[in-house]
Amino acid sequence: MEFVKKQPSKGLYGHLCQGRRPFAVADMRGGVCYPSVRGQVAFYATPAGVLISADLSGLPGGSGNGCGASVFGVCLESGRENACGSCPRLCSLLPPLYERNGNAWCSVVTAKLAPSDLTDRRVILRQRTDRCPGDCGREIAAGIVSSPT
Repeated sequence: MEFVKKQPSKGLYGHLCQGRRPFAVADMRGGVCYPSVRGQVAFYATPAGVLISADLSGLPGGSGNGCGASVFGVCLESGRENACGSCPRLCSLLPPLYERNGNAWCSVVTAKLAPSDLTDRRVILRQRTDRCPGDCGREIAAGIVSSPT
């Protein structure tokens, strides 16, 4: 990882984002049942791949899972299809998002997406569940991927 060696004091995330603006964003809004949910999922082009960063607030909490936090998954979909498979639960772009006090933040770099994969896509935030393999979870919020303003 040559790009890490050049500026190790800033850390990997700081170095990947330094001087970069996202090439695409999805402004996330909660639906009728979760109107307080707001946030953004941003996509950055980096030498290591696409850096995806999610920052959300107003999330419902208290899942009763024993850890005191709700768990969410982020999916990329186009209509009924998604970029990674037949079930949105399998297309998680980010590691699970763990809510604490209504907030969640996560970033990850992936080489599995290209900027062209984001055209006409929708980002969906789903409340994760482990009840059955076909249960993709309740949709909490969504946003359309577009160029930043």
